[in-house]
Amino acid sequence: MQYAERADLMLHHDRTSHQVRGATLYHGTLVRRTEQMLPSGSGVRLVSPYLDDRVVAIAMRLRIEDRFRADVIKPLLAAARPENMPIDYFQRHDKGEYSFETFVAFSSSRDRIRSLFSEGSVLVDMGLIDPDVLNQELSAYSPDGLVYEDLLRVEMVERWLRSFSATR
Repeated sequence: MQYAERADLMLHHDRTSHQVRGATLYHGTLVRRTEQMLPSGSGVRLVSPYLDDRVVAIAMRLRIEDRFRADVIKPLLAAARPENMPIDYFQRHDKGEYSFETFVAFSSSRDRIRSLFSEGSVLVDMGLIDPDVLNQELSAYSPDGLVYEDLLRVEMVERWLRSFSATR
């Protein structure tokens, strides 16, 4: 009981900094212990995003009140996002778990889909999709990622229909 009442052992009112410190200590210890198990001279160097100075600095700036702001979901990730990732992703309210890699993957798919449909389209010929809407969606931003999933399905169906027609 004597320790519970000591002011020098009290946690700060904002536990976030303690959580960040705990995660940093945990991951630092984990990386060091794992590196000790590697064969000497292996050349393998382990890293952890939780030990990255930039990540730790951004995490330490977060105040607990900031977690509940309505304008930005996941403020730490929004602050640490790459410059080419739009802030719109962090202003949605569905709290989806689409990562930066999802957007990169779609970005590379976008050109492939445009190229595919520039050669004509079985789906367009059948009247099942509107090429103007398709191009509009390919150029639009989808904060929840659902448009990307739909576009990838359209591509898959188009490719399947082309392969089916090629076999006939």
